Amino acid sequence: MKHFVHFWWITIARGVLAILTSLAIVAVPDAVRTLFLQPLAVMYSVVALAVYGILDSTLVWIASFNTDALWPRIAQRFQSFLGICSGTLLLTVLFEHMQLLWFFYLMGFQLLTIAIGELVTASHLSKHHHSTWARLTGWLAAVGGLLLIVLAASYAQALTYRLIAWVLYFYLLAFGLLQCGIGALMLYITPRSHPEIS
Repeated sequence: MKHFVHFWWITIARGVLAILTSLAIVAVPDAVRTLFLQPLAVMYSVVALAVYGILDSTLVWIASFNTDALWPRIAQRFQSFLGICSGTLLLTVLFEHMQLLWFFYLMGFQLLTIAIGELVTASHLSKHHHSTWARLTGWLAAVGGLLLIVLAASYAQALTYRLIAWVLYFYLLAFGLLQCGIGALMLYITPRSHPEIS
């Protein structure tokens, strides 16, 4: 990265966004007690995650302009492009016709693309930084993506809205806390060689 001061605030902003989205999603299952209101709760979660995906992907796109290395920049832009596309599709074309099962597959696929982007970027960061914590968000996204796909494929009939909300809550909360921690490390830990990182 050109300089961590250009990158840490985006990482922390992504973390705060993930934490706020997780809190918004988990608040709804506790408020929804009747079967009649559950479709509205599902719709709310889909919209919340679609907006989160678009905003997070926009932050990743901005971060790519502070990346000098080719492969991390390509990975970040690919990740942000897919995130913005899937979020936009959820809000427009697929929203009215989508089944909950498709949502799990789509979210799983999106998390796997996030994992690739995070791991490629982290491999570049770890060459210049005292910590390898940046890889944790990539591995967490990979595990989360695989978990969603496995849940959809194996336990489709058993999936309830409450279970879905709690799975998404724990993933987004963990991802957000890790991002905030990594952003703080970028801010306070000195790079190995010099402030300018290419």
